[in-house]
Amino acid sequence: MCLAIVASVLFLASTMAAGTVDAARPVLVANVTVFSRTSDSPLITSLGIDHEAINLTIITNETLLMNSQEHIEAIIENTDVFFVDRYFPANTSITSIVASAVNGTSGNKGMVFFGLLEGDVDHATMASLSGLLPVTILDDYSSQVSTGNTNDPGYKVQVGLVDEVPAGSVAISKHIGWTSCPALSRRLVLDARAGASRVVEVTTLGYEGDAILAEWDMPGNGGHVMFCSVILDLNKPLYLWPYFNYLMYVSVFHALHAYPGDAIEAYHEWPFAPIPNPVQEAWWFVLVGAMGAITAIVTVHFKRRGQNEGSRAIEVKANGSS
Repeated sequence: MCLAIVASVLFLASTMAAGTVDAARPVLVANVTVFSRTSDSPLITSLGIDHEAINLTIITNETLLMNSQEHIEAIIENTDVFFVDRYFPANTSITSIVASAVNGTSGNKGMVFFGLLEGDVDHATMASLSGLLPVTILDDYSSQVSTGNTNDPGYKVQVGLVDEVPAGSVAISKHIGWTSCPALSRRLVLDARAGASRVVEVTTLGYEGDAILAEWDMPGNGGHVMFCSVILDLNKPLYLWPYFNYLMYVSVFHALHAYPGDAIEAYHEWPFAPIPNPVQEAWWFVLVGAMGAITAIVTVHFKRRGQNEGSRAIEVKANGSS
């Protein structure tokens, strides 16, 4: 009986909390296409968490070989935000279509670009994409890749927000505890270009000022482009950081002109944050209180039952003696 009550309380609390959170969610939906070396990268795992808000399509080299050019172009046309993670096809037609869709020629789609190693994107393709990016990246970017020598003092660096975060970048800083960001290792060593904003930078003495996260609205009628200099799959502490998944969620909608910063859920409101949101916290307090009350009732019940059984045993013994 008591177990049934406990189960009912647990079910009721979890159901009501979940229902309230879902009902309260703002309507944020984006079609995201990721150009990636693999279909199971840490970035794809992260972006796939909030499947209610993010419709995810993955383009790898294998995807390119399995689908027609027309199908790939249709995916690009339907995309709101592009993510580039250590892969972009060496296909001049696709490069041109994506660039035009971002730079204002045919659209103002968003883009989030991550750091890469030599060979990930060929020099000709990078030459076509570099004009989209808010950083000064070379066509032959191999000289900008940070050291892989773990004994080098510049191998791992601390990062933090710039002293004065631009008003247009508040969505990236407002609900993310950048002071808790782990030290970063492999990355591209570069800076924001003229007209762009550096939002997160290296703070380690001797290496300070290098851009970790930079962004801009492309001149003219172009889209919003973000550049994260980190080579993500080589920085496991970063993608395991409790704020990372939320940062990717924010980046999607921050890169869209259609969503102002105040329309994006705060960290504690996002259902997939590794902390309970206010509604869930309230229900957990109710649950804990109910469990405490049930525990007290059960304790009193069995205590009285034990006392009654003890009294009957004494009475039986007394009757037997007489």
